[in-house]
Amino acid sequence: MLPAMKALFLAFVFMSSGLLPVISDDAQLKVGSMAVARDPTGTVLGADSTQSLDKLMEFVRGQDLKAIKELMREGHIVDIKSGSTVKILSFDSRANAYKVRVFGSTKEIWLIKENVFAK
Repeated sequence: MLPAMKALFLAFVFMSSGLLPVISDDAQLKVGSMAVARDPTGTVLGADSTQSLDKLMEFVRGQDLKAIKELMREGHIVDIKSGSTVKILSFDSRANAYKVRVFGSTKEIWLIKENVFAK
């Protein structure tokens, strides 16, 4: 398994099994505030939509690496360096995810709540 795929797989195994700490509470981070995207694997994975994020989580739970690679190849999955600064654009309570803009770019992605921490 390629190192990037191994990191991808491990990140989502941790997320899907609930091993990552939940820092953001029900009050949520405020829209417009700056935050940090963080994951113990060193790479934070996001998606271009909440639907893609849902698919990714489903594929991770099913350990379907082929389907995850396909999402990446199609450009639905984006990886950013852990510790990256992001701006909170919105929150989707159904998906339990923040839409963020990566600081210094125009890239907007969805990140699961457990990977977004107050700065």
